[in-house]
Amino acid sequence: MTRKKYFAAVCGIKNSGKTTLLEGIIRTLTGRGLRVAVIKHDGHDFECDIPGTDSWRFVKAGACGVSVYSKSQFFIRKMRENRGPEEVFLRSLTKAFPEADVLLIEGCKDYPFRKIEVVRSPVSDKPVSNPAGLFLVVSNLPEEETGFRTLPFEELDRIADAILETETEDIFEQQAMGTRLIPEEAVPEELIPVDKELKKIQMPAQKALDRSADCCAVLLRGGRSRRMGMDKALLSWEGKTFLQTIADQMDIFEEKYLSVAAEPDKAACPEVTHLDGLLQGWKVLPDRIPNCGPMGGIWTALSACRAEWALTASCDIPAVRQSFFLKLLDSRSEDVDIVCPVTSDGRMHMTCALYRRSAAPLLEARLREGNYRMRSLFSCCRVKTVPVTDPEEERMLSNINTPEELDRVRGRHD
Repeated sequence: MTRKKYFAAVCGIKNSGKTTLLEGIIRTLTGRGLRVAVIKHDGHDFECDIPGTDSWRFVKAGACGVSVYSKSQFFIRKMRENRGPEEVFLRSLTKAFPEADVLLIEGCKDYPFRKIEVVRSPVSDKPVSNPAGLFLVVSNLPEEETGFRTLPFEELDRIADAILETETEDIFEQQAMGTRLIPEEAVPEELIPVDKELKKIQMPAQKALDRSADCCAVLLRGGRSRRMGMDKALLSWEGKTFLQTIADQMDIFEEKYLSVAAEPDKAACPEVTHLDGLLQGWKVLPDRIPNCGPMGGIWTALSACRAEWALTASCDIPAVRQSFFLKLLDSRSEDVDIVCPVTSDGRMHMTCALYRRSAAPLLEARLREGNYRMRSLFSCCRVKTVPVTDPEEERMLSNINTPEELDRVRGRHD
């Protein structure tokens, strides 16, 4: 008999905040000593491996599956040759985490599972999921407007309590009367844990960690966002803030700095420190010389970091991906101070680039002269340009400064 565990799906329309809520729920439950596993449902096809890795190349060559393992983790990627009902595959996935006390799914709003729906105004104003199994709405709207039991986003302990109200041996037990159940014998042996002590199935990351070992991450939070009319760093992108989205792509770096364009004595103000959960693992680094633009933030980070190199990313390129950062890391050489991508339109993207720590004095000289133009570094630093011709990589570097640009980039991303 399957060990009983707690289960909930967390669903909602795009940009409603599902992922952010799930992160909070996971932290709350693990803080209580519970083991939590998560399955993410995606209605579209997706790339589940880092482009360029050996395992990714094997799949592109035609392998029907691939597995990578180390002493502490493994992952399995298996192609679905039998494209039957998604429920059959989902059921086998739920068996992949026998050690978990709580199993969460992101998505599945149309399924009659036990679920929570996220309703966040102005993105949405009412639940749209299958009402069967909906036991809680998490919303900034009052309960009388949602029509269901409702809790606010910040009540994570009460949300966790609601998840822990019901145990089950099988999530499919909880489907509503009259819906089709997937019989146990229909489940293929597509995903079986090869080790009952499995703690988690993760993306392969060791090679990425090796390539980033002598480099730190510098996330440039930016200034006042006048053209956007609000703080760009806290804008929403796929359920997270711009800031958190980019930070997630930089998690391969051990040394991480959040560069804030603020005077040191103002670094503790709420506008600077409200980072939507980002502070863990990141050191907030106010500009040592204020009001100097990105050059001031980069120089401050180079002066503080221990690593030989610093990878910078501004907070207004939420489509950037870890694969692009790895491409820049692979472009380094001993005879350069800066590695800078250049798109097909000739634009130099100097806020998403690599800087050698030894270039700090050269940047400082420019700052002391009052010359804050990033292009001026070409006359004093050894700069290597990296051509970016792939349309997908060019899209990753699309920076967003106005509401119109935000709508345009979101449209291309969708």
